[in-house]
Amino acid sequence: MMKKRSQWFSWIGSLAILLSLLAGIPSLAQSATAQTPTAESEATEEFAGTLSDRACPNIGPSGEREGDTYYCGLMTVPENYAEPNGRQIQISYAVLKSKSQSPLTDPMIYLDGGPGGSSLQNIAGRARMWEQVREHRDVIIFDQRGTKYSTRLNCNPSLYGFNYLLETDEEFQDLLEEIESLTDADTMPSTVLQIIYTACSEALEEAGYDLSQYNSANSVKDIFALTNALGYNEVNLVGISYGTRLALTAMRDHPQQIRSVVIDSVYPLEVNGIEWFPMQADESINRIVERCENDRDCNRHYPNFRENLLALSESLAESNPDGLAGLFSLFNLANQLPQVAEYLPIIVEEIVAGGDTPVLTAVIDGDLPTEEAPEDLPGEWDDMLIEAQDLQDTAEAVFLRAAMQEQANRPGAVWMKNIGEAMAPLSREESGYAALALLSILIYYPEPDVEILRGFVTEFLPEENQEELLSELDQLSPSEIQYVYDLINDLSDEVSDNGGGFTDGMYYAVECYEEAPFNNLQVAIDSVDDLNFPALSGLRLSSSEEIATVCSVWPESDADPIETQPVVSDIPTLVIVGDWDTQTPASWGAPLLEHLSNATLVEAPSSGHGVIFYSDCAYDLFLSFLYSPESELNQRCLRGLEPNFVSPSMARAQLAALNGDADQDTNDEPADEETTDDPDAGDDTQPDEDGDDSGGGGGGEERPIGGRLLLP
Repeated sequence: MMKKRSQWFSWIGSLAILLSLLAGIPSLAQSATAQTPTAESEATEEFAGTLSDRACPNIGPSGEREGDTYYCGLMTVPENYAEPNGRQIQISYAVLKSKSQSPLTDPMIYLDGGPGGSSLQNIAGRARMWEQVREHRDVIIFDQRGTKYSTRLNCNPSLYGFNYLLETDEEFQDLLEEIESLTDADTMPSTVLQIIYTACSEALEEAGYDLSQYNSANSVKDIFALTNALGYNEVNLVGISYGTRLALTAMRDHPQQIRSVVIDSVYPLEVNGIEWFPMQADESINRIVERCENDRDCNRHYPNFRENLLALSESLAESNPDGLAGLFSLFNLANQLPQVAEYLPIIVEEIVAGGDTPVLTAVIDGDLPTEEAPEDLPGEWDDMLIEAQDLQDTAEAVFLRAAMQEQANRPGAVWMKNIGEAMAPLSREESGYAALALLSILIYYPEPDVEILRGFVTEFLPEENQEELLSELDQLSPSEIQYVYDLINDLSDEVSDNGGGFTDGMYYAVECYEEAPFNNLQVAIDSVDDLNFPALSGLRLSSSEEIATVCSVWPESDADPIETQPVVSDIPTLVIVGDWDTQTPASWGAPLLEHLSNATLVEAPSSGHGVIFYSDCAYDLFLSFLYSPESELNQRCLRGLEPNFVSPSMARAQLAALNGDADQDTNDEPADEETTDDPDAGDDTQPDEDGDDSGGGGGGEERPIGGRLLLP
């Protein structure tokens, strides 16, 4: 008992230091709640927001001009809709205007994943993704409340502060050493998580945030406050991953203005996500193995794929945990680059056999799978296609360089550059403290405030730099002050190694409100032994444990049980799932049809998470549905997504091509490359009845293979 008490007080001591560091910054000494109106009035059913202008936080679509074909804005809404005159928060959004001179009046609204993802982090990428949608209607993207550009629940300062104290503060180091001496090695990471996220949540609450208000139901209210303010009467919702949960919540809470819904990689409300983490990965891995077992040629070449994978994963679990993590990463890679799955049987055979692993090396290095090049396309227009592609690439590169230079020359960017130069001569302790103060501005004063920036300069920067910096600051327009805040947000991601703009504070706010109260971690723990590949898929148990750990210290709030009940709706809905999805398994799709009476299910083989990002076929089905939600979909193109597992002869040919050896003999297996398990599929290389010979193979956004895999 004495041991636990000593550990508890050590934990409190380290937390107190971190909290005092965050709260004791002189320029942030005032309470942010002082800015918040206190008057209350009755809630209204008509959600409304107040709009104001803002410049977009980053580069827009290639060849387009901000304010002409697209624009950004801010919407101010109540943090708590039950108190419309209480604390206000800001939602950043962008409208990608239709290219039609007579656009349809019902826009598409994209709902990002996470929870915690940022749509405005990459406006140009979103515009490319929805380019064909814009031929007929506007597209609206926005950062959900609590995410990067919308009154962010930013835990990055707490993470940065923890690391800063770990490097510079002897008392903090001593306290952590005491904790480590009293804590099992397996539980130490959980203790660190508790310290960081207790500090984060307490800092946010001290700054005036009501963390219980950052949830799906309120994000839905924000959606319709925005569409009402923009003057749209009916909308089409498109959600991917957590965005599907948000779309389903909208169908439940506010169906009146919804024309259609597309939910891709679905995360239903009734699924206990924390309990399912190990099973999610196991289902995807098992589907890949089953596909090979049911494919005549794959099973002939790799008859022991299942047994080899099971034995390999169990062996690595005992002898090489890093190798096991690398093996899991390889299977998980098929979630974002579906073609990788076609190489997994031969890779497992390479590893089990020992010796050289050329296919594995080529996949890790990104040399395989290869992308189809324009010159490989059939037809007499090859040269024109290549030339057009080269011209497009050149034009986009020129535009990107010009746009980045323009951003870098903005007065706000120049001022931030000068801030960095002024901090350079400071000591490690002084610069770390100044950086923490700069990052914490976003927590305590989320709305751009020039006086707070002045306070930062005078409190933390060398006197010889202050006069010039303050003079430059006084010349910045409100738009540039906003851009300074955007750049501080970017800096926050950089110092926390979070380049994707993800907001973990919002992630835990939602998970701890909507999931944790209805989940039992023990269910996830008990499920591991019953998995097809327990050693491999059981690695995902750490995700369940991490959420449970953070939610154990995150402020409690009472969620309505409706947040874990199925949504019943007759709104036209397209449900899309992918076989290789390790995050939202394909099996989560079909049960939705029991409650969505007007839904169509698309099950895409050889596709991972976010099917329409990677599959031309799925994207075409999405466009067809959006055009006419009540019409029956022709899903023939899905046949083109069936996996073509790589045989030994195919692998030799591809490796030879990579090595420049065109004379490599690859004709030792002439028959097996032409077979198919579908007797009704026919020859997919021939045009179908309406002349379409695209086949619907994988496409969408190209994603690079990143990182290295730790394999034996």
